[in-house]
Amino acid sequence: MNDHRGTTERGALLSLDGLEVRYGGAIHALRGVRLEISDGEIVAVLGTNGAGKTTLLRALTGLLPAHKGHITGGTLTLAGTSLLGLDPADVVRRGIAQVMEGRRVFAELTVEENLRTGAFTRADKRAVAADFDRVYSLFPILAERRRATAGYLSGGEQQMVAIARALLAGPRLLILDEPSLGLAPAMVRRIRDNLTEINRQGTTVLLVEQNARMALSIADRGYVLETGRVVLDGPAATLLADPEVQRLYLGIGEREGVSIRELARQRRAEQQGVVSR
Repeated sequence: MNDHRGTTERGALLSLDGLEVRYGGAIHALRGVRLEISDGEIVAVLGTNGAGKTTLLRALTGLLPAHKGHITGGTLTLAGTSLLGLDPADVVRRGIAQVMEGRRVFAELTVEENLRTGAFTRADKRAVAADFDRVYSLFPILAERRRATAGYLSGGEQQMVAIARALLAGPRLLILDEPSLGLAPAMVRRIRDNLTEINRQGTTVLLVEQNARMALSIADRGYVLETGRVVLDGPAATLLADPEVQRLYLGIGEREGVSIRELARQRRAEQQGVVSR
């Protein structure tokens, strides 16, 4: 079983309130981001290049200092405990593991050696052995190829290695950065189904994607980032079905000169107008 899972009631697991991030004291990358993930959810964060998704993940995983970034305001907590100032290894020990964009497997190592690197912070060998059984059950192809050199696997199989390696850290929260990038549609569907099963087994998932349709199809809720701000959020099904979001974000239809942020302003104005009547 996962080291970090508990039997407490479903509640806030990850919470960001007013998070501000700057690079080099000048570039303002995140501006007052507020985001919450409940225990047991799948939450999608959507945004185009430059929206702030990568910076958000660096803040969550302790990687900002390596990129000359720092948090200048707000709070960041996991299960009520602050993550501010922790290095990446400490963040993993607290229960967060990330599958980075581009998979980044150790190409010269075997599949099994790659997976073992994911468990480097864990001392409970019995729990690690149980999680090996779990990931091989989730990804049977990896069990078949456990002695194969990871660099010779297909892109989809390498993505499975990356996800399985993160699960070997025993996370309470699994973060995935663009897991569908560069994969064929059939493999995207397979990875999507794997994430649904991982969540069903008890791991909370934060899915950061440009493939909005895939992400929202399995998420409970979604957030849209634009230039470092959360400009829309709500139930995933509502975002996926919203005609305006489809036009502006999913590429269905066109509406010249209107951004997601402008749409959010228009909706707030409309709501205020209804209330004032």
